[in-house]
Amino acid sequence: MRERNQTWPLRLIKLMFLISVFVTSLWTSDAAWTMVDFSLGIMTWINILVLLF
Repeated sequence: MRERNQTWPLRLIKLMFLISVFVTSLWTSDAAWTMVDFSLGIMTWINILVLLF
């Protein structure tokens, strides 16, 4: 029983690490998609200007 009581802090640390990685991956992917949308918009406008002039 004593060994079981000593494993809960380790499980808590593992769970906190897993949650932090998951949340960070969601935020990072959102930021990456925002940058891609912005750069795609700029590239589209540059192509339109080159075709027109």
